[in-house]
Amino acid sequence: MLKQRSKECAPLVFIRDQFLRLALIVSFVPSVNFSLTNFDTQPFAAILGVICIALTSSRGIPLVIWTLVLPAVSALLIALFSSAPLVGARSFTIYVSPWIFACTAYLAHQRKIKIHRYIVFMLYIWTVVGLIQWLIDPRIFEFIVNARTSHDRGVTSLAPEPSLYGLSIIQMWLTLLLCRPRMAFKNNIIFICAFQILLLTQSTLAILVLFALFFVFLFKNKLAILAVMLSLFVFIAIVLNGVDFEGRFFYLLAGFVVNPAEILYLDGSISERFYHIFLSLKYSVYSGFMPHGFEAFAEVLNLGKEQYDSFWWGEAGNKIMSGIGGALFELGWFSFFYFFAFYFYLFKINNISQFLRLVIGLGVFLVLLNSVTLAAPFFGIMIGLMAALNSNARKLQLMLRTS
Repeated sequence: MLKQRSKECAPLVFIRDQFLRLALIVSFVPSVNFSLTNFDTQPFAAILGVICIALTSSRGIPLVIWTLVLPAVSALLIALFSSAPLVGARSFTIYVSPWIFACTAYLAHQRKIKIHRYIVFMLYIWTVVGLIQWLIDPRIFEFIVNARTSHDRGVTSLAPEPSLYGLSIIQMWLTLLLCRPRMAFKNNIIFICAFQILLLTQSTLAILVLFALFFVFLFKNKLAILAVMLSLFVFIAIVLNGVDFEGRFFYLLAGFVVNPAEILYLDGSISERFYHIFLSLKYSVYSGFMPHGFEAFAEVLNLGKEQYDSFWWGEAGNKIMSGIGGALFELGWFSFFYFFAFYFYLFKINNISQFLRLVIGLGVFLVLLNSVTLAAPFFGIMIGLMAALNSNARKLQLMLRTS
């Protein structure tokens, strides 16, 4: 009877596994739209993830992952009372995404799907696309992703802008570090990640995050080879960008060296991003982390313009250019469930050292502090991976005890 039931379920299991594989591939190119939508993060991976969850019994998904539903429910309730239904629907999609991607990654890992292979493969795909843009034309792949760049900035690869390109590469590397630490430190992986961030993206934000992680490793004092490689890339970047330091990154670097206090006056993009982070966190703390909803940030921007003369911004909209700041400001204390789930599992898994946990925790924090929203798949994927690794470790311990 059991054999008959397993045979009956076999086609369903096969279909689900194919959807899981497809969902993983699409998750690592979250901005590819084939000219169908104008969103920075596309819904295709989330839709595939929902299909995978629908084809699976919910009993196998850990309780901590289910806590991610709570902020999504709070976002839905806020959206129902929103005066702008489209804004509410978009925001609900953002805040339900971590749960969807966590479930998808957990199910994929439990089905023995080698997620690290997908990460490495997609790292090479991003490299090839970025290299073609760098050598030929930054907008050559505009038919599959809406690229926003200029002559003094880097290329975008499969992201909409250079900063998101660089931050996506960092997120993929952190995810690889989580599930396959040794593979993450292979020379070819370090090479293509550093090559993309330093030379192809030339993103100030991504380079700052990269060097923040690099200096953490320097304190560990075990990666002299990595230090030499990064120094070499910096030298090559300087040479290729010209002795006169042309390019936005070097312009900002030179301005920061001359007068660090004036950096917010030099570039409108940096000023805007900084104050989006600062103001969203400031008003979240001042309100005791009460939810503000999805239509209150424009007023905060107007107040910020009056209070800080270094604040450059265009239109005062409600879109917050910070994943952490946006979640805390819009959902308030409901957003704590995201960070509880992530750091709960991060400090429970035992396949990586305590130092690497610190690196991953810091890296994810710095990335989400920037303009990467929780709708980006990587955050949820990492939670799902950690849940699966923790579950497998517990099963192994039980087997050893009973043997």
